[in-house]
Amino acid sequence: MEIRNAEKMIDSIKAGQLIASNIVLLPTNNWIRNNYLFIDDLDRDDLDIVNNFYNQCVLIDKSLSQLSIADQLQQKSDHIQRKLVEIAHDLTHTYPNDIQGIDLNNIKTIFNTQKNNFLKIIEDEGHIFSPDSPKLEIQNALNRIEKVTTSTAGGKLKKIANLK
Repeated sequence: MEIRNAEKMIDSIKAGQLIASNIVLLPTNNWIRNNYLFIDDLDRDDLDIVNNFYNQCVLIDKSLSQLSIADQLQQKSDHIQRKLVEIAHDLTHTYPNDIQGIDLNNIKTIFNTQKNNFLKIIEDEGHIFSPDSPKLEIQNALNRIEKVTTSTAGGKLKKIANLK
């Protein structure tokens, strides 16, 4: 049932009907805890199909969670902070106190000017930071995932579970 439910959600994601950070394909990953029970019933190819399915579902779940607005805002904040540190670093190397004779207040003034210019550009950006990486990971995982329920492994699992 866990595989069947995940496959339904995957079909919805592939159809573009469902993609949000609160979606979880595998609320409980029973395969990771119980796969040893199927060693005698499934051959190597079947085990590979089921293992791949679960691995791709875990990757999709992780990537979906990264699509949340809170995570995006944190990533944007981290990027802004890194850029401000880079500006400060560049200024301290461009105007070392002992060589140029520029005092610390002048460096702070230059930094504040550059910081304010940078922040004006960033703040005028109306879009939420939307990293492409999680979306690409989801798409790649969707391309690598195989349906289990329609495979020979799915048939064997249904037989073990007494499902038709």
